[in-house]
Amino acid sequence: MLLKHPQLKLIQPGDARWLSYFRSVNAVIRCYEPLMITLEHIVHERGEESPSASGLLSILKDQSTTFILHSLEPILEALSILSKSIQTKNSDFNQLEKSMLGTLLRLEELKET
Repeated sequence: MLLKHPQLKLIQPGDARWLSYFRSVNAVIRCYEPLMITLEHIVHERGEESPSASGLLSILKDQSTTFILHSLEPILEALSILSKSIQTKNSDFNQLEKSMLGTLLRLEELKET
């Protein structure tokens, strides 16, 4: 199952790196099914020897976790796009203002849905 997504890997996010948070959440969403299958396999094979897998499996099975992940993904995507635009060497204040306004508009749209 995981071989269908060879380019994806779970990423531990950095401190305030919006792009890494977006990539982490996105990877979990895109690989949710194979991730769950793998965690279930680890839990059944190793049992108490793998409390981390058991804990993560329990968290990911929770519907509120799934809801939060799907809610966070577009928010983090908007913030990561803004973060990348701020970090470009060629950006000026006019472009930065446009990027910020575009991000605020996107976040408002998400809030209304």
